Amino acid sequence: MLILTRRVGEALVIGDDLRIVVDSIGLGDVRFTVIDISKIGNGGEWAAYSDFGECYILNKELKINFLSVKGSQVKIGIDAPKSISVHREEIYKKIQAEKPERITLSKRGLEMMG
Repeated sequence: MLILTRRVGEALVIGDDLRIVVDSIGLGDVRFTVIDISKIGNGGEWAAYSDFGECYILNKELKINFLSVKGSQVKIGIDAPKSISVHREEIYKKIQAEKPERITLSKRGLEMMG
């Protein structure tokens, strides 16, 4: 289990498609939004809440647990296969910014190359 902390308004990115945004932290629970980027506009965003210690199942491979709160931060445990990346959103954005841009060639461009 990977454990990360987040504040209200901060997010986790799981794989390239899921964002978990902390909306509010209560005395015994956390309200959050799950955004499936691959399904935006097609039921890909939903709000939920979880009591501390409860397991929230995202799918058969992904589970999140809101473990505790300390000050303005919530401690989140993420169970995911090693093949699925889990990052704080700001780290994910840095990784994406450092990736080389993909070069795509049009059919005409390929023809010009011979």
